Amino acid sequence: MAVITTNAPNSSRSLSLEVTIASQNVANNTTTLNWKLYGSGGTTTSWVTSGNFKATINGTQVYFSATRISLYNGTVVASGQHTVTHNADGTKTIALACEAGIYAIAVNAWASGNMTLTTIPRQATITGANNFTDEENPYMTYSNPAGNSATVLAGGIWRTDGATALSGGYANVNKTGTSATFVLTQGQRDNIRSIMSAVNSMTVRYYLNTQIGGSDFRPYVERTLTIVNATPLMNNFSYEDTNNTTKALTGNDQIIIKGKSNLRIFNITATALKYATKKSVIVDSVSANWTDTYEKTINNYNKNNIGIAMVDSRNNTSSTMTKTITFKEYFDITKGQQEIERGGQGIGEEVTINCKGTWWNDTFGQVANAIVGSYRFRKTGASSWVAGTTAITINSTNNNFVINQIIKGDTNAGFDINESYDVEVIVSDKLSTQTFTFTLIAGSPAIAILGNKISLGGKYDENRTSQKIQMNSDVYDKNGQIMKSGSYYLSVNVGNNNDQAINPTANYQSFDLSGYEHITDVLETGVYAVTFSGGIYNTTNAVARGEGNLNCYIRQGTATIQNGDISQHFVTNAVLFAGRNQWSTGSPSTFLINVLTKGTIKCGLSLGNGSNAAAFTLGRRPYRLIICKIA
Repeated sequence: MAVITTNAPNSSRSLSLEVTIASQNVANNTTTLNWKLYGSGGTTTSWVTSGNFKATINGTQVYFSATRISLYNGTVVASGQHTVTHNADGTKTIALACEAGIYAIAVNAWASGNMTLTTIPRQATITGANNFTDEENPYMTYSNPAGNSATVLAGGIWRTDGATALSGGYANVNKTGTSATFVLTQGQRDNIRSIMSAVNSMTVRYYLNTQIGGSDFRPYVERTLTIVNATPLMNNFSYEDTNNTTKALTGNDQIIIKGKSNLRIFNITATALKYATKKSVIVDSVSANWTDTYEKTINNYNKNNIGIAMVDSRNNTSSTMTKTITFKEYFDITKGQQEIERGGQGIGEEVTINCKGTWWNDTFGQVANAIVGSYRFRKTGASSWVAGTTAITINSTNNNFVINQIIKGDTNAGFDINESYDVEVIVSDKLSTQTFTFTLIAGSPAIAILGNKISLGGKYDENRTSQKIQMNSDVYDKNGQIMKSGSYYLSVNVGNNNDQAINPTANYQSFDLSGYEHITDVLETGVYAVTFSGGIYNTTNAVARGEGNLNCYIRQGTATIQNGDISQHFVTNAVLFAGRNQWSTGSPSTFLINVLTKGTIKCGLSLGNGSNAAAFTLGRRPYRLIICKIA
């Protein structure tokens, strides 16, 4: 109920409009109202002349009268009923207004207000629904406040596009009920599976259609539909070895030799379920597009089983079907310790090889594995190989083998001691080969003596007879630093042991210590470090030689030296001798020379006499000379 009351112009009397709900028609979505227009305010015994009465409900004038009457408190001016149509959703708020001329002809009293009507039930609502699978029946719960007033109440399951029914369209549900189950037929289930052939789940809509008063209302909720029990099945496949070499050894294409057989997989069969299709095949963890005639060959297969799986259009993967293969655990020949040596303490023609390794000492099935050896050689620098004539004997224990024997080369006794060689020993079995590679150096003695001359680390080179000592291998100083072979020319006690008389006729007279000069081998161009060390010896009872200089010198021979001959003080402005049988020595002297053109150089000592010009005799004069190429 709603009541609106006007103002009271004479301070006592007013006009009121009272509205109440008489009835509601759910089907027509209308409400019928009772209304009453009456005097109010003041006493019931006094009256006021009033007129121009008007009442308006929801914009409709339901009453008007210009007739003037005596208006008491409680006087009913007019009453009646008025029907209002609600909004489509069943709601409605109406406007109320009334007016009159109280104690006057002109309108001088007004009132207005609103009244909200009771909502008329319209559409049913979904209160709950299940996520379901293709093997289950969907159901929902609902509320239908309109009850049997609804012309139609029906529900169904649809795709989210709202155009594809999954449950066969709308099915009537109980108008006064609260739940409905949609029992899917096999055809409807298959249709769902076909639609979902590429997915495992999708979002669907539960719709509930209410038809009432000529209008349709279709609320919906979304849930998830899932395909279950659709994992594809691997049925079978075949395999075989296609390598003719390995098949000849095993005698059976179902036997695989590790790392050598070529495994062919074919005749793959699988089943995709619930309208899915076969998308890809996984062979040994590698995926490929599916075809019904798909096959694959894996060369040099190295496992004792093979696994295959199928992936369907929903990206479901079958269980892997694994077959165990009859497998030969073959492995290639491997090399171990190896050495080659000449007899005669390293300088003879007889040569012995020693090779060790492993091999697969077993049977392939039809043929047993076997190991054989051979060798070949060539002189260093040669391009052609010569096959060895000595039969190679291989001693085998389990999976280990040893070759230890003398082999012949290009001489009756073995290999020329004056030559170096490349030697290869080749060991093979039925499926692999391993090569042992050796360098056989020429026969080279540790020490060679020719008369009173000596060579270290090789033969004495008779083309260099001026050299008493020859170095043919790396030389190390006391600190363990290597002095490269071929870059050093070493002479000890250069000259002879005869005395040499020194007879100066004036102070500071110079003498070359002739007969004690060293001529080097041919030097290549480059920079060399030259080091002198040693001294001279006085055999006379001479007085001290004051301010004497002992020099070491380098002079050009067939080689050209940058800046020409070089003289370097060895003992500088020092007392040479204190008396008879005295040595004069100096610290080692090192300096650099630059050889510009290839050739020999001369190295020796010179004596710059002091201020005392007395004669004396030099006895034995040993010194050491080292020349090292550094650039």
